[in-house]
Amino acid sequence: MIRRLFWFVSGAVAGITGMAWLKRRAAEMRDAITFETVIRSLRDLAVHSFQRAGIGLSWLRGYVSGEVSPEVVQTTSAEARPARRHIASRPHNSHR
Repeated sequence: MIRRLFWFVSGAVAGITGMAWLKRRAAEMRDAITFETVIRSLRDLAVHSFQRAGIGLSWLRGYVSGEVSPEVVQTTSAEARPARRHIASRPHNSHR
């Protein structure tokens, strides 16, 4: 009986604590997402897209004129990061 009461009280405390955290987090996110932040994000996306398009067009212009070889590609800081290694899974044996 005591064991069941312990788990019931533990579950109730965890549920109340979780709901309080969830309400607080939802209120923080509601306050963080405003019209201005959405507009700022869209503006940053548009600026970044135009910059990337300009880089691509300048490379294409150089490639067409023969000044740039196809192997030369400009990288940005996001592309300059090292690639993630692939870790192959272990082979499965039919006998264990």
